Amino acid sequence: MQFVLLRVPIDPTTMPLTGEINDLSLSELIELFCNRRKTGRLTVEYPQGTAQFYLKPGAIVHAAFEDLNGAEAVHYALTLPNASFRFQPEIEAPEKSIDQPWTSVVLDGLRKIDEGVVPIKPSPNGDSKLRLHYETVDAPAQAIPEESGDDVNAFGVLLSQYPESAP
Repeated sequence: MQFVLLRVPIDPTTMPLTGEINDLSLSELIELFCNRRKTGRLTVEYPQGTAQFYLKPGAIVHAAFEDLNGAEAVHYALTLPNASFRFQPEIEAPEKSIDQPWTSVVLDGLRKIDEGVVPIKPSPNGDSKLRLHYETVDAPAQAIPEESGDDVNAFGVLLSQYPESAP
């Protein structure tokens, strides 16, 4: 009986890459994959939920975290520590939600973190899509101006000049 040993070369560009975000930050991971011009999906599992970043050579083209999409999803994920990740090459994005260079998206998110601006958290029921803005930490609440009776009276005087507006 004779055995034949077959050697099959393993292509590391088609193998998934997995790890933990403890030694590397999310921004460093994005930088690594974008600078190496990789195409695929970077899935990051946080205790708060799952983020998915779709990359094409040198760019992030789509990001999703629960109901957040685009740059908002990236910015929120940048605020979270400790996660596990998996990069799967050659997976195409289901849509395009980011039209900026990856450096702009990441640096803008890091700048907002440094300035104390906290992104809206994703919501499993989808209501954060209505509020795609940022809240500042320790910012005083802004009062909504009430309607002034003087403004209403002045408007009434203005209308009274025209006979067709009389009741």
